[in-house]
Amino acid sequence: MSVLETNVIDGIYHDDDTVFLMIVDHLYWTDDHLDILSRKLEYYLDGINSPDLYVKYPAAKNRKICIKLILTKALNESSLDALRSLQKLLEARGYNFTFGVFEGKAF
Repeated sequence: MSVLETNVIDGIYHDDDTVFLMIVDHLYWTDDHLDILSRKLEYYLDGINSPDLYVKYPAAKNRKICIKLILTKALNESSLDALRSLQKLLEARGYNFTFGVFEGKAF
């Protein structure tokens, strides 16, 4: 799965109080990167706001939901700024969003 497959959740897991919906982003940051990511996020947000997620993944009931963006390429300052702005926007709308670069260990 990848950020390019906009109609699928790349991965899902949960801990005691949170369900994490993962987006795996293997692309280098380009001018249209935020547009690509936005299309993927739209699918995730639609899923969070519909009963489908809870039917397909019953463990999501009564847990917080967090979208977790896992990047495989290093971020430059402009991409980091874009993701921080996206994070603020999503959190202002009531969604949990986190991101980090995967370097062979959990973050």
